[in-house]
Amino acid sequence: LVVAGDDTRGETPLIRRAALGSAPAIVVLLVDAGEDPWEEDREGVTALCHVVTCGHTDTVLALAQECGADGNAARQDGATAEILAGSNGHTATVVALAQEFGADVNAAMHDGATAVFLVAFNGHTATVLALAQECGVDVKAVRQDGVTAVIVAAEKGRWPRSVGRMSMLPGWMAPRLSISRHKTGT
Repeated sequence: LVVAGDDTRGETPLIRRAALGSAPAIVVLLVDAGEDPWEEDREGVTALCHVVTCGHTDTVLALAQECGADGNAARQDGATAEILAGSNGHTATVVALAQEFGADVNAAMHDGATAVFLVAFNGHTATVLALAQECGVDVKAVRQDGVTAVIVAAEKGRWPRSVGRMSMLPGWMAPRLSISRHKTGT
């Protein structure tokens, strides 16, 4: 097997094949032929980060289990595979990363946003519920600016589609949207 070098975007054959959802066996074959699952493209994105945005769960698991990709590795902005999969509403991939790969569901980007923030922002109800019920995400996490996932969802008009159902979760307190998220200094 001959593995060609990267293209003009800095994508290796492994990154390209993973992002396209190639069969897990192809991905494993590329790694066995010398492709590095840790290698990043010019934007600092690994094959794993590319494949989770597309929701190819079988390929994600192959990269993790058979190729040694790090599910907690982050892009330059701090986004992990869990955050990227969640933000795109790939519920099965989110659950697989957490349960079969041990990905940190509460890992935060540089601004403090976790997967639940981006999932709620994008209105992915099933993924919010899976993160909370199956993966143990902290649905009450607060970003550095004091904003919660509930506020993010409400501000984007995602209420009640994604976050409204959080009130059904055990221990979830009804959000108080009348509380200002900004300090006035008085």
